[in-house]
Parts: sequence; structure tokens; C-alpha cells
Amino acid sequence: MAKQTSTAMAPGGQYDQNARVQSSAAAFARGPLRRAVEEAALPAEAEPVVIADYGSATGKNSLAPLGLAIETLRARTSQPVLVFHVDQPANDFSALFSTLLTEPASYLLGQAGVHGCAVGRSFYEPVLPPGLVSVGWSAIAAHWLSRSPAALPGHLWAPTALAPGAELFARQAREDWLCFVRLRAAELRPGGQMVVVLATVDEEGLCGGEHVLDGLDRALRQLVAARALSAEEYDRVVVPNFFLSAGELKAPFAHPELRERAVLLEQVRVIAPDPLWAAFEASGDATALARGFAGWIRAFSQSCLLGALDPERPKDERRQLTDAAYGEVEKEIRRHPEAARSAWRMAALRFRRKP
Repeated sequence: MAKQTSTAMAPGGQYDQNARVQSSAAAFARGPLRRAVEEAALPAEAEPVVIADYGSATGKNSLAPLGLAIETLRARTSQPVLVFHVDQPANDFSALFSTLLTEPASYLLGQAGVHGCAVGRSFYEPVLPPGLVSVGWSAIAAHWLSRSPAALPGHLWAPTALAPGAELFARQAREDWLCFVRLRAAELRPGGQMVVVLATVDEEGLCGGEHVLDGLDRALRQLVAARALSAEEYDRVVVPNFFLSAGELKAPFAHPELRERAVLLEQVRVIAPDPLWAAFEASGDATALARGFAGWIRAFSQSCLLGALDPERPKDERRQLTDAAYGEVEKEIRRHPEAARSAWRMAALRFRRKP
């Protein structure tokens, strides 16, 4: 079984503070999620209903969709509800539980019989008993690969088939997606439903955010030129994302292993709004845009940079290097705001485990 790459999101609530792009990109999936909850098979009345949140990070972006799921569920049943938040062992679960207990939008507040739980394990492994989950949810997580299949000398990621060096990443992404669907289908109870939101590519092979790490790439090259970062460390920095096409996302449901177990009910595809750019257009504040953009890419990519640094580097030196890299990104966006603009192609897939 593949072990997910150690790409834990930034700790201490930093990810939540800088995840407006992810939250906005997943908002369009409220309809599929509501339909999943309305139609999903539930356990016997004496048993709790299980909802699973795969790739929860530190929880803030899960509050609205899970709140919707529980509100919709309460129109069907008063059974107790167990919500399992699933992420890698290195995830900041302290921040997750703090969010659940203190955020005004938390699904725990004002609800009787709803309980939040956590599982620290890669979602490329079994994480819950077979046949337990009535409703599954995963947002902006399943395009993270289980591992980096190759080095990418000269650039930081290969997110689409159009990128140099993408072939092995595309193969890994197809294998991982099949694995993800197979595992979630096993964990769903018969008649249970799952909604997965992830970045995708359009008919031309574009994801709408190919450029977002270009500034970080230039900043790291500057650090290499200044001898603050070694060429070997730079070559080890890989952000292991890959964005599949509509056909590739649909493919597992025709696979011999799954076609008798799971059925794809819908695949909704949109171009997500860019909340950082919308705020900039309203305010004209390039400093705020630069700060928000640098914070966003730092929240999801910093662990990849830190993992590439020589282990003997002191903690203060590691912090100084990352501060310098993302500081340069912020400066560049202040000078060239247009470089921060994105138009992410997103997909939401709803599927059901067959009875």
C-alpha cells in the first residue's frame, strides 16, 4: 500500500489562516454534497451515522460543508453522528480540535449528539472499518500524490501533462486516484455516498494555476546563486500535485475491480473564483494581495521545501531560508500583481457504493 508523501500543511493554524483559495474553490460542491446526504443509506436507528472528512488539514475549511451535511442529515434522522477527520499523522490535530471547539461556524456548536473524532493516517491506506461510512467528503486533497515518483531538476512541480517531466507524475496520479476510490468505496456502507472535490484540467490540458509556484522557483534560484541554498537542495524540492482530466477522473468507475462496487453519479466541473484577486480588484491594495498570495502558497508548499533541506541545518537557519524565499514571492507580487491571478479548473465527483 502506498504511503502518502509527508506533505503536512503548515502548523499552528497557519494553513487555515491562508486557505481562502481552497475554501472558495470547494464552495461549488454544496449541491452534490446535499444530494449525497439526502440519498445516502443510513445505519439502523440504534447505531450512529458516520461522516468521514478525508484530508481535513486543520479543519476550518471543513466547517461549512460538514455543517451543511449535518443540517441536511437532521432532516432525515436524530441519530447520533460521528464525524471522522482524516489526515496524515504529522497534521496539526491540536489546531483541528481547537477549531472545532472555538470557531463560531463549528458543526459541534448548538448540535446535540454530534461528535468530532480524528484519524492520523494517509488516505492512501484503509482508515476506517469497511462498510462504516454513510457520507464521505474530501476537498482539495486527492490531487496530492502518495509519493513523488521522480525528481524534477529545474522546476518545482509538474501539475499537468503539459509540464516538463510530467509523465511519471501522471502515472502516479492515475494509480493513486484508483487507490483512493477503491479504499473509499470499501469504507462506504452499501448505499453510502462520497463527494470528492479536486483540481482538474480542461479540454486543453490547463488547470488555471500552472504559474502559481513560478515566483517561488525564482526565489529559490536566487538563494542558490547567493549560496544560501545548495543546488542539491533545490533539486529535491518537489510539490507532488497532479491534476487529472475528466476522463481520467471517471476511469476508476469502469475498472474491473470497481464497476460492480461503485457508481459515479455526477461530475460537476467549474472555473473557481479567485478570492485574492477579487479582493485586490475591490481595494487596489497590492500589498494585501502579495501578503495573501505568499501566505497561501507557503501554507501548502513550505513542508516540501523544508523536507528538501539538509537535515543538519539548524532550526533558525531553516526558518530564515523559508522566510527569505516566501518574502521574495511577496515582493514580486507587489511589483507584478497580475502574476497572482488564477482561474482554477475544479471538479466535484459524487459516487455511491452499490448495495
